[in-house]
Amino acid sequence: MTKVDEHLRTPDPFGEATSVGLAMGTFPTLSELGNDLLSDSEKALVLQRLDELQIHIKEQIDAEDERIEERLEALGQRIEYLKEASARTPRQYWLDILYSVLVNFVVSGIYDPARAQELGQFAFALFQFLITNRLPGI
Repeated sequence: MTKVDEHLRTPDPFGEATSVGLAMGTFPTLSELGNDLLSDSEKALVLQRLDELQIHIKEQIDAEDERIEERLEALGQRIEYLKEASARTPRQYWLDILYSVLVNFVVSGIYDPARAQELGQFAFALFQFLITNRLPGI
C-alpha cells in the first residue's frame, strides 16, 4: 500500500461521529445548527475546554524532542487563536477553524500523526456540545 492510499483511508472521527449522530437523530444538520455567535456560557466552556485540549496535547509531546520549545510555542499560539476566534466567530465557522487547527497540530508534528484519530476523538468529546446545542449538565 502506498502512503497516499494509507492517507486516503484515514478515519475522520468528526465526520463519523456526526454521521452517526445524524442517523440517530441526535445531531442537527448544519442548516439546523445555525450560525449565531456563541453564547456567553458557550464561550466560557469553550475557553475551559481549549485549556483541557492544550494540556492533553502538551502531555503527548515527547520531552526528548529537540524541537519541544518550538512545538510548545506553536501550540500556545494556536490555542490562543482559537480562544480569540470564539469571541467573534459564528458557531459553524469556529468549528471549521477548530478542525483546521487540529489538522495543523498533526501536519506540523505537534501531535503524533499515528495518533491523529485519538486527537480527533478527544477534541470531539470536548466540543460535542457545540454540535448538539446542549451544554453539559442541561
